[in-house]
Amino acid sequence: MASTAAERKAKQRQEMIDKGFTRKDLWFSKNTIEIIEKYKKDNNLKSIDEAVNDMIPKIGAIKNANT
Repeated sequence: MASTAAERKAKQRQEMIDKGFTRKDLWFSKNTIEIIEKYKKDNNLKSIDEAVNDMIPKIGAIKNANT
């Protein structure tokens, strides 16, 4: 049986909480969204959340390596 949008959203919310994530609303420019979407696709990730959470530590590692 198909679930409602609210049920799917509640399931996703619980999965993120179970992974230890915290919810935070953010605003991105159109260009930034395009970059994140491409990264998501190129890395076979399921969501923008996963893409951003994968990208940020890599950016930090690059920054730390260059200091």
